[in-house]
Amino acid sequence: MMATSDSGDIREGFLCPICMKDLQTVQQLQNHFEEAHNTEADKQVFQHLKGLFGRAKSKLLRHGRDQDGVRVDRGMAASRSDSSNQVAVLSTAYYVGGVDPTMWEPQDFGTSRSHMDSFKKIRDARIDFYVIEMNKLLIRLEKLIAFDRTNPDPVKKKEFEIGLVPWAPDDAVPYCPTCGEKFNLSRRRHHCRLCGGIMCNRCSQFLTPDFTAKLVNKAGNLPVQTIRGEEKGHRRQGSAGTRAMESLRSLVGEVVGEEPREDGTRTCQDCMAVMGRRERQIQEKTTKPIIVQLYEKLRMLMDKVEAMCPEYIKMAESLNAGETSYNLEHANNVRSQLMRCYEAIDTIGKKIATMGASGAEQQLSPQAIRLQQGIRKHCTLFIQDNVFGLPSLPSEDQLRKLQEQRRLEIEQRLALERQAALEAEERRRSEEQRKRSSPEKDRKGAAAATVDTTNRDRTESIGKGWTPAVDSSSVATTETDPMLQQMDIIRSFVDQARAAGRLDEVEMLEANLRELQQEYWRQHRRQAYQE
Repeated sequence: MMATSDSGDIREGFLCPICMKDLQTVQQLQNHFEEAHNTEADKQVFQHLKGLFGRAKSKLLRHGRDQDGVRVDRGMAASRSDSSNQVAVLSTAYYVGGVDPTMWEPQDFGTSRSHMDSFKKIRDARIDFYVIEMNKLLIRLEKLIAFDRTNPDPVKKKEFEIGLVPWAPDDAVPYCPTCGEKFNLSRRRHHCRLCGGIMCNRCSQFLTPDFTAKLVNKAGNLPVQTIRGEEKGHRRQGSAGTRAMESLRSLVGEVVGEEPREDGTRTCQDCMAVMGRRERQIQEKTTKPIIVQLYEKLRMLMDKVEAMCPEYIKMAESLNAGETSYNLEHANNVRSQLMRCYEAIDTIGKKIATMGASGAEQQLSPQAIRLQQGIRKHCTLFIQDNVFGLPSLPSEDQLRKLQEQRRLEIEQRLALERQAALEAEERRRSEEQRKRSSPEKDRKGAAAATVDTTNRDRTESIGKGWTPAVDSSSVATTETDPMLQQMDIIRSFVDQARAAGRLDEVEMLEANLRELQQEYWRQHRRQAYQE
């Protein structure tokens, strides 16, 4: 506690509110108050202080409720500012004069007891109850459908229904167990065909033929189409007396104010809930969840993109290099397919990430939310890794310029090779002419010179490598196309290299010859296409 003396000093501790004496503990303060201040005047002061603290406490609680959205009385709201100082004094006194909870010693865990065995026992009993009850109702429903297919007579059908499950006596149930209304002439009793319970017409539930056929078919009986067909056939085969009885019942129901009878097997709400649980089990086994279907579609699109990306990159690089191996229109179609796949991947990823966010759908668990966010992140990274790395395609004008530039480069390279071959042939001719013009002095000198020349040629051949000679007949050809002339020259080089046993040069020259032939036929096809 904390108080202010007449001199203005603030005193702290367990102070007596009447005499302001400082006590050390709560017990001493309580004993002092009971012994020293037991008079009527002291009791009035104590009651006054007690009321003051009680009002402060009530205002504090009302203030907390007001912050949570609870409506507060206007009179109490007006006096809230007056009590705020007292609340602050109380809270400060608790931490200053009392015990700070943060200073408490850490406590050990107390005695614990495992209730897992009891939980499993209760859970197993409840599961057994639901399973047994569901199996009993399915067996009864199957028997009802089988009898209805063979005996359309309503009298025999009612006798069979009473014999299948005992019906509760009418006198034992004066009120509807579901809505609590009393049975009378306008509110007739109806029995559940699956459990024999009693309910009114408004509280009755009906198993439609489609719903019943679905449950029975999944339980291992006849196909759905067969059951529906036989039920419709027996309805058409009903006698005139049966139709008259149904008309009379509907007329009586209209007179007494009862709703008309629906088509199907009448059941109570409890049996209908069990059948609904069975339907959900069937749907979970036969139908994939929406998120699974979306993820399968997502994986299919990703696999398609991974298969198409290398092909598109190869086509784009070839077209950007000016080659004519691929068609620009086909490459644009492939790019459009990739863009559509990326858009579909992004849409499916957003759909998966937002599933369960609306209030109408079932609340998802934190694990499911993390899974959906992970799928969305994977879609984003997949698009970034593939879309940003795709090369762009040239336009038609750019493609024509690139192809023309490549054609000029090839022609320039061939011209340089042809010029180099002609220069080599010219050097060979001048060397032969020089050798023929030099006179021979004597046979020995000529022989010695021949030996020296041969040795020198071998040394130069070893040091400089093998060099083919250009055939004059192939150079002086009548062909006007430079590419054909170059191919003839390379063919002569191949023959010389093969005769000299230069296998590496033969392989290299044949590769050059094939490249020239391919380029020659490619240009001819392009010219024919343009014409």
